[in-house]
Amino acid sequence: MKFENQTFTSDVTWDFNTFVNCTFAKGCTIWFHGFDHSVIDSEIDGARFMVSGPASLTLVFLKTLRQSNPQLVEEMINNAGNATPVPPGSKTN
Repeated sequence: MKFENQTFTSDVTWDFNTFVNCTFAKGCTIWFHGFDHSVIDSEIDGARFMVSGPASLTLVFLKTLRQSNPQLVEEMINNAGNATPVPPGSKTN
């Protein structure tokens, strides 16, 4: 679904949605489960985040990795969106 020029002050789910020129204000809880979404020219002003599903598993993975190699996690975050997905079971070389 596409939302434009709206201010959110209660729960909203980012997954499978597009937000254009929106404000996520105090009182808003942004839920992210790990699926595709788009946030364009929008502002987060006091909202809080909650994650579950694949997004939660990704955070656990990054937390574990950060304990042994913080620089690698920083590089992964900086390169987010630049990687080409590899289907499970595929060889990378």
